[in-house]
Amino acid sequence: MSKRKKRALIILISIIAILVAYVIYRRCTNYFVSKNARSEFESWLSKQDKLSPDKNGAQIINKGIALLGDFHYWTIELDFDNQASVVEVTGYVEKFQNAMQLVKAGLKYKEWSFSPDLEKGFMLTLPSFYNLRQAEILFTWKGQLQELKTQYSKAMLEYISILKLANTLNRNQTVISRLFQRIIQIRGLASLRKMLSDKTLSKTDLIVLKKTLLNLYSNRTSYLAVLDTEFHLFLESIARLASGDECAGVEPWYNPWIYDFGDDVDYVRSWINEVSELDPCKFYEWPEHIKKREMEDDFQLIAKMGFFSWLGWELFSSEAYPIKGFLKSYLESELEWRGVLTLLAIRLFEFEQNQLPDKLVNIKDKDFRGIIIDPCSGKELIYRKESNDFYLYGVGKNGIDDNCKASTPFDAEHDAFDADLDFIFHTPSKN
Repeated sequence: MSKRKKRALIILISIIAILVAYVIYRRCTNYFVSKNARSEFESWLSKQDKLSPDKNGAQIINKGIALLGDFHYWTIELDFDNQASVVEVTGYVEKFQNAMQLVKAGLKYKEWSFSPDLEKGFMLTLPSFYNLRQAEILFTWKGQLQELKTQYSKAMLEYISILKLANTLNRNQTVISRLFQRIIQIRGLASLRKMLSDKTLSKTDLIVLKKTLLNLYSNRTSYLAVLDTEFHLFLESIARLASGDECAGVEPWYNPWIYDFGDDVDYVRSWINEVSELDPCKFYEWPEHIKKREMEDDFQLIAKMGFFSWLGWELFSSEAYPIKGFLKSYLESELEWRGVLTLLAIRLFEFEQNQLPDKLVNIKDKDFRGIIIDPCSGKELIYRKESNDFYLYGVGKNGIDDNCKASTPFDAEHDAFDADLDFIFHTPSKN
């Protein structure tokens, strides 16, 4: 054998030896990554309280929404000026009366859990989002029909039921549950906002509404709890992938012989620690590099987490702003709640003083302290009297008063917060 061939053979054997050494090293390091991730997940899981079936209102709600069947709500639009439409919608409300009675019975419980088996990782047992939307739509229609009959107190209670339905997802502290929760609650908040704007509620109604809304507002899912849950469900997935227990359905390079799962854990842990310090109620304090995170960073996070949980896809989208997904959901939700509660505070003041407040600071009710603050500015929501009416709005993401201009109305399923415009809750009546 010539010297050249010997040299080539030695190089080839050396390369093979290095590759073998690398895959053995990577397999060993991933074994410990898997072991540590599983240990951390199981330690966290052991501290999670479980809800006994007899106290779980979600079971009753599930029985109710199961009776709704294949009800295509998106093909139907209630038109108060069209009697045929009113008759059609009334028929659906009456048809599903028994199902909605079960849902309401479930709402009377104090606790709900749609995901009893966290041991299964991120494959949580959620109620069908489609079925939850069915229940939400039926509550909305029933409320609108009550308004048509000028039975405003009954309509208010139907809209409150929507918010209660959304709050049943509180124990499901995952990103996808939190996004479902906000989508469901937006219609209830928008309907109540309209009633407050139109002044169709009595003082007694307003007092009931205040007690109920403040209770629901204070019992929403914690932002930090969701991050904590998602991170530990991510660890559970890492434990399975890094050990080689689950490789089907993932890309070929996501296997314990090649891929560095430890790097993923470090990256995501660092990112979680960073965003855990953000307060969705204080957007004005967020660092500029978080507000204007570049798309490449978003894609990097998605690449790290996309195979493991909802977190990678729902925290961010392909937009240039991190609030497009999960963080945006929290911030918009906070704005929606604060806008409706501030509007409620104004109407209560108007009943008690027989006039509108000159400024929001004139509202002395301690229960609303802190609620009238705009999360985007750190200052009071913008309130301007105009004769016997007023403007009420938030400044939006840019932190600038754009003189009550918004790209999308409050009651739409919208992306209004993506634009640098105001977030409007009330404008003077045109009548």
